[in-house]
This record gives sequence, structure tokens and C-alpha cells, in this order.
Amino acid sequence: MAAADATARFLDDHREELVRLSLQLFGSLGLTKAAEALEAETGVRLQDEDVTRFKAGVLDGDWAAVAEVLPKVTLADAAQEGTVRYLIAQQRYCELLSAGDHAGALGVLQSEVAPLAPAPEELHALAALLACPDGAALARRRPGWTTPAAGRAALLSTLATYISGAALVPENRLCTLLQQGQAHQRAQCVYWNRRDGRHTLLADCEGSGEDLPRHTNLVLRDHRDEVWDVAFSHNGRQLATGSKDARVVVYDLTEYTASRGDPKVHCQLLSHGGAVVGVRWAPDDRKLLSYSEDHTLKLWDTRTGGLLRTFAEHAEGVLSACWCPDGEHLISSGADRRVIKWHVDGTVVHARSVPRVLDMCVSPDGAMLVTADSQNRLTCYRMDAFGTEGVPDMALRGVVDPTAPHPGLVRSARGAAEEGEPLVWRSQRPDAGPVLWAMEERHYIGSCTFSKCGRYLACAIHVKESRGRAHVYDVRTLSRVQKITDPRQLKYALQPTFGGALHNFIVMGSEDGKVYVAHRETGETLSCLAGHTGTVNAVAWNPQYPEVLASCSDDRTVRVWSTTPTPQHLCTNGHAEPVAHDADMGDGVGA
Repeated sequence: MAAADATARFLDDHREELVRLSLQLFGSLGLTKAAEALEAETGVRLQDEDVTRFKAGVLDGDWAAVAEVLPKVTLADAAQEGTVRYLIAQQRYCELLSAGDHAGALGVLQSEVAPLAPAPEELHALAALLACPDGAALARRRPGWTTPAAGRAALLSTLATYISGAALVPENRLCTLLQQGQAHQRAQCVYWNRRDGRHTLLADCEGSGEDLPRHTNLVLRDHRDEVWDVAFSHNGRQLATGSKDARVVVYDLTEYTASRGDPKVHCQLLSHGGAVVGVRWAPDDRKLLSYSEDHTLKLWDTRTGGLLRTFAEHAEGVLSACWCPDGEHLISSGADRRVIKWHVDGTVVHARSVPRVLDMCVSPDGAMLVTADSQNRLTCYRMDAFGTEGVPDMALRGVVDPTAPHPGLVRSARGAAEEGEPLVWRSQRPDAGPVLWAMEERHYIGSCTFSKCGRYLACAIHVKESRGRAHVYDVRTLSRVQKITDPRQLKYALQPTFGGALHNFIVMGSEDGKVYVAHRETGETLSCLAGHTGTVNAVAWNPQYPEVLASCSDDRTVRVWSTTPTPQHLCTNGHAEPVAHDADMGDGVGA
């Protein structure tokens, strides 16, 4: 009864808004007659006449009509009327330039644009467009400009954000609300892990442990010693492994079927002279980087298995490496306490002496490099300033903190005040030097990796005489948002990484031979996968097929896990088909 009363109150409170949303939806679906009937029955209009005239004037380029009706349109903030006029004037100016009417454009620039320009630099940039002889030249010089009609449509979308919601329903508002509701339900469903990301509007989002990989489908035994790293290609169709036996094995996961037995070994890469510490796929999957205790990194052609280049500047073993998103540069760290940025042609772009860096990762947008070093510290560098050694003296004036690990950083009060929180230093001049921030934990930080959205970092924390942990940090707030510890783990939490359809899971190996899957938001351990007989050194979640993950172990094997007990073909035209089954596979679900 209470629920029915609440629904009745909601409908009563929002009746007119619901009708307007329905009218907008009917228009989007092409249901013109239904919209007319609803409008006639309720007496509610989607928008008033002034807004209708304003929208038509913008789309038709009738700037006199737009100027006449604009004072009658209710803005969300009346103080923004100058900004609205400025945006309209810019469109007029560009249209005249596109038509070759430079005299008319100059008049608009002087009489309408200049008085409203927010900054001289912006006005100067617009004035420089007068040199464009035609619309094609304007399109090359003006970011986002294509044609007058496209410009008007984009302008109207921008102007809609300044108009009061009571006067103009935001574009696709009902669909936006429904999508937000679905996203909230998915976020609240701790087991959500569906490949297509969809669920019906007619029922609440539901999930269970069966949506997580939990069955061993494949056991790969092509290495002769401990397997230290495993990585799926970005398209999810290949799997690379690196081992203490100095070999890299690349598997093709697209061709095998139930009748062919094991998956195809695409190539074995045998050039290293020491244990392979890690493997990293290039952004386009055409190249693979491996790094080793033999002091080198090697670049391979993944189509032919050919060695493209050897990078040999490190004086000791290479500890970590990562690609820059441009696919043209990579960064490595070694036991020699050097971090080196390379071009793929083998040129050293920059080398920096630092405390021993155990792991590193580049943010998905390529703006930040985060390192985890032997001093229990995470350090974030600006990638565009990584080649600079420090900040200018003038930039440091008044910015002095004797506790800071880098010049120009100042300690955050939050980290200092709260018990158990990491110490945090922030740059007071983020535009002046290479280091944006630093964060120090009380214990050893063994690894770090970014989430796909670039907002979160997952790190392995090694605690002496205690259990291993995975910590999750929000790089926007520079705070620890989750601490994941399972009572069944031993000393180390090995290589935690993000995975799943929404990247909302943390998956990690452990000394006890198990793989643990936890929820990023709650920290709850959702599953424990048993099957390996030695330490699980690394785990990779397939980036395209969230029902699949792979793990590697000191027991010399690689296990591929899936949501179904029967192996499924991963990647042929996006459809699931049967694949080979290994005779000794159990369901892999540990106690």
C-alpha cells in the first residue's frame, strides 16, 4: 500500500514533466499522431512557442529571428545571455567566411564578436580566420567546423545547455534517465559481467557468481619452468606468456575447435638469455614487447614471430615496461635504478635515475606515468614533461616542503591527519615540473595498474608477517578507496589488475596457488579459483570477452578460465563455439 501511495504521489508531482518527456520520446520514435493525440488530451506542449521559434531560427540560419526571440527564452542562468550571444555571433561569423563574404564577416567580428569575446587570445584566433579564402580552408583551420548546417546543429545542442529545463526539455531526456537508471543498477549488482552490457528495461538487473569465470577450460603446458607473466592481446584473440625458461609463447585462441585438441601455438620467441619477467602487447597488437633478467627488452612482430629490435641500455635486469598509447614509444625500468623512455626504432628519448622502480603504468589517455618504487612510493609524472629533470627555480619560490620526495610538491593535510592513510604530496605548480603527485604507503608496493577509465589504480601491497593486500586508489582525489584482503591468502597479493565488463572487478594471484576475484567498490571477495599447484604470479582478464581470464603459475602452467564448464570458442565473428577440452580440468572453484 505504501508503495502504491508513493507511486501515486510521484505521478501527481511530475505529471506535466512526464507528459513532456513522453511527447519528446514519441517524436524520436516517429509517432507523430500519438504525440498529437497526447498533446490534445492533456493540453501540455513539449515546449512553448518562443523556444520553437528560437530552435527553428538557429537551424535555418535566420539570425534576425533568433535575435528577436532570444530575450523571450528563459535561460537557466540569466547572467549567461552574453555567452549565448557570443556563441551565435561566432556561428554567423564562420558562415560568412565559409561563403566568401569577408567584408560581412569583418563587420560581425567587430560589432558582435569582439564586444563579447571572453579573452583577447580567443578574439585573435577568430580574427586570424579572415585569411581563409573559402569554406575548405576554414574547415582546415577551425577545429570542428565542416559545413554551416552541421555548425548550426552543433550550436543548437550547445545552446540547449544554457536554456532552462522548464522551457526546453534536454535532448533525449527520457532515454538519458533510463540509461542512468540501468547504469546504477549494474553498478549495484556486484556480479554484473555481461559482454554486451545490456539488460531489459522490463526487469531489474540481476547477476550471480555464474557470471564470473570459475571453470578451468584449458591448461597450457608449453613452458619448462615457472611462468611469470600472461597477457591477452587488446582484441582478445591472442595470449602471450613469459617464463623463467627464457621463452615467450604466443597462442592463437581463434582457430581451435573441439576436434583439434590444444589451442594453436602461434609462435615461440627464443632470443632472450635469461628469465622473461613480463610481456606487453602494443596498442595495435602487431608488436609484442618482452623484457628479461638478461638486461634487455625485445620487440617482436606478432604476425611472423620475427625479432624486430633489441633494447640494451639497462645495466641490470629489466623489472617492468609499458607502452605509451601512441604505439611509438615505450618505457622501461631496471634493477640499475634507471627509467628509460624509448622510441620503437631503438632511440633513447630520455633516461632518468630514480629509486628502483618495481612496476609502472601509463594512463589510458597517455597523460600520466605512475611508478611504484622500492621506497614504498607511487610517483605520478606528466608524460609531456617526463624528459625534464626538475622545475625552474622561479616556479619553486614559496613552494618548499622538506619532506617532499620531489621539488615542487607539498604534503597534503589529509594523508598526514588520518591514521593508516598513505602520505600524499601534490604539486603546487602542475604546469611547472614533471611530477604531479607522490603517495607513500607504510609497506612495500609490488605493482600498479590503471583501470580502463583511467580513474583508479590497483596496487599490490606486501605486508611483512601478514597477508597480502590489493589497494585501490582514486587518482582524482589521491585517496585510497578500497583495501582488499582475503583471510585465505598468504603473504603476497600478486599483480592485482582490473577486469570484467565494467572493469569493476579486481583479480589477483596468490602464494597459495589460487586466483581471487573481488569487487572494486565493496572489496568483497566474490570467488576463489583453485587449480594451480604453485604460486600464481599473474592474472589477465580478457579485454573483449569478460567471461574469460587466464592465470600463470610457478607450476609451469597457464590456465584459461571461463564462466562455463565446457570450453567455448572465444573469438570467431563474435560468436561462441566449442573448443578443445583438457582431460584434467575440474570446475576450479576453491573453498
